[in-house]
Amino acid sequence: MTEKFKYVKVISFIALVMAIIVLLSAVIIPENPNGIGVEKYEKAKLWMLQEPENTIDAVFFGDSEVYSAFSPLQIWNDYGYACYSLGSASVRANQAYDIFTTMLEKQNPKIIFFETNFIFRSFDDSSDLYKGIADKFPVFKYHDVWKSYFNPEQKYENIENKSYKGYMFYPFVKGLNSYTISKTDQVTELKKANKKYFEKFYSICQERGIELVLISAPSPKNWDYKKHNGTQKLAEEYDLEYIDLNIADALEINWKTETRDKGDHVNHKGAVKVSKYIGKYLSDKGILEDHRGEEQYADWDELMKKYKDEIDTYYGNKK
Repeated sequence: MTEKFKYVKVISFIALVMAIIVLLSAVIIPENPNGIGVEKYEKAKLWMLQEPENTIDAVFFGDSEVYSAFSPLQIWNDYGYACYSLGSASVRANQAYDIFTTMLEKQNPKIIFFETNFIFRSFDDSSDLYKGIADKFPVFKYHDVWKSYFNPEQKYENIENKSYKGYMFYPFVKGLNSYTISKTDQVTELKKANKKYFEKFYSICQERGIELVLISAPSPKNWDYKKHNGTQKLAEEYDLEYIDLNIADALEINWKTETRDKGDHVNHKGAVKVSKYIGKYLSDKGILEDHRGEEQYADWDELMKKYKDEIDTYYGNKK
């Protein structure tokens, strides 16, 4: 076998593999991307894209702390502000950036509350490379979907939008017996990869004239004073406001009754307190409009009724 023929075989094999990848990428994408097979963080993107263009004035952005703690419909009920909780569980900075830029394709909010928990979450730089490949060749993204062709009963996560403008109603109680804040001068610094992405978030907000506010949702499990100091340092570096709800005296979370998982996230009663606090903050700023009664926001009133019915059903049954 000549050397030239060996090269031809290698190139032919590579071309065949690439052709198979391209073919599988074309056929393996789920027919209903809202149904099965998408990565967890993509759910937030799909839900956000359902919102009518340029109807969201304020966004709470981050991980599961966001969709647990910030209830846009509570703020709508009190002030008529069109807010959205754009969060994805255990999201990494590179995934969050994808969600963020997708949101900005249809929305131009006046203010973004950047919840800080996820920006301290480590991720491997190599995941950027994998994500780029997966976006180009969906066979790597939807690699489990093929099972449905051979096993029709294969179960997938149902990602139908059952949220309330991103907020998830979690009324359950799993209390925390005690919680003490321990102050320290130590600082948790952002890792280099996370800082790189934060600079991207910041730059986009600057370019588009969006006010960026750093905020830490109440979470004894995830928060400590070292992270507070690290976030405060970040806020000072970029001249941003920082709201730390873990030390906000007016909030008064009762950790025995207002958490659903022993201090990882607040439950609905805790979220009501958080949302009322932030609603007043927005009212005091005076930068948002009251959209109640506007035809373009009629779906908010409809969703509000569903939201209240679910609350009344749950707590009414607990009486």
